[in-house]
Amino acid sequence: MDYVELYRNKTGEEVVIYPEDEGVSNEHGFFYWSKDDTRLLIKAVCGDGTYWESYSDTLCIGFGLSEKWMCSKRSRKAWERKGWTFVRAIPEGNIFKKVVEI
Repeated sequence: MDYVELYRNKTGEEVVIYPEDEGVSNEHGFFYWSKDDTRLLIKAVCGDGTYWESYSDTLCIGFGLSEKWMCSKRSRKAWERKGWTFVRAIPEGNIFKKVVEI
């Protein structure tokens, strides 16, 4: 499956990757991220959500980060059911955060 094409079809947008972003692409899809001192910043993700949720937790634990943040156009309720907390709305979507037990 071409996950970049799937992302384009679902969002109507291109995958934007900046020089400071790191990422992985495999049979589960793709996941791009950066980090600051306390949090993992999820930039773009597509594919197996359960796999990438676990992957992002592993990154946080490895880096000693206590939170992960992301922006999504999906419904607030959908993310809140998965344990994410709504932070604020911006033109690109909704910002969410989730505490990671390290």
